[in-house]
Amino acid sequence: MRKDYYGSKKKWDARLKLKKAKAGITPVALKQIISDWAGKIGVKVGQIHIRAMKTKWASCSTSGRVTMDAGVMGLDKPLVDYIVVHELLHLRIPNHGKLWKSMMRAYLGEYEERERELGALSRI
Repeated sequence: MRKDYYGSKKKWDARLKLKKAKAGITPVALKQIISDWAGKIGVKVGQIHIRAMKTKWASCSTSGRVTMDAGVMGLDKPLVDYIVVHELLHLRIPNHGKLWKSMMRAYLGEYEERERELGALSRI
C-alpha cells in the first residue's frame, strides 16, 4: 500500500469496506430497512449514519442515533435485519437480558443462528 496515494491505513480500510459493500444493499436501502424496523418496533430513530467501524457492526445512542458499519451493506438481508433489530431494541431495552432476548425472538424468531454467523464473520 502506498501511503501517499491512498492516505492513511484507516482511510484505506474504510474505502475497502465501502467498495465491498457496493455489491449488496445501498445506503438508501439500508436506511429504509432501519426506518421500516423502527416503525415495527415502535422506536424513534433520530439520525442514521453509515461509516467504517473497527470492532462493531453497529451502535446506537440514547438520543436515537444509529450508526452502522459500512460493511453491513455487503451482508445478506437476514443478517442485516438481525443487526438492525438488535440495535433498535437497545433504544427500548439497554441490556441483553431476558426481556431483550424475548423481544429479539418475537421479531426474528430463532435469531441465535444469525448471531453465530455474524460472530464467525467478525473473526475473518
